[in-house]
Amino acid sequence: MLALLAIFGSSFLISLSGALMPGPLFTLSVRETLRRGFWVGPLLATGHALIELALVVGDGDFHATMLLSRMVPNPEPGTLLLVGSGLAALAHARRRAPRRGD
Repeated sequence: MLALLAIFGSSFLISLSGALMPGPLFTLSVRETLRRGFWVGPLLATGHALIELALVVGDGDFHATMLLSRMVPNPEPGTLLLVGSGLAALAHARRRAPRRGD
């Protein structure tokens, strides 16, 4: 049970950090909403959910072979980018946090 809580907690924090840091999907949704209106947001969310569902439901061999080996032949730069982005977010949060006595 403790392991499930740890998995849930870490998944929640990772998802939250991804949701709080604007990325390409957020930028696309803002730009296209200004051009095309309200329904862009639900359409983008639906498309994103379908892709996520396909990744979760998909075959494990497909993930390992197609997504990692062929589409991302060298995952280290992406890993470094994600770690650097996370560290930058933490540093920014520490600078913006109110200090005691302020």
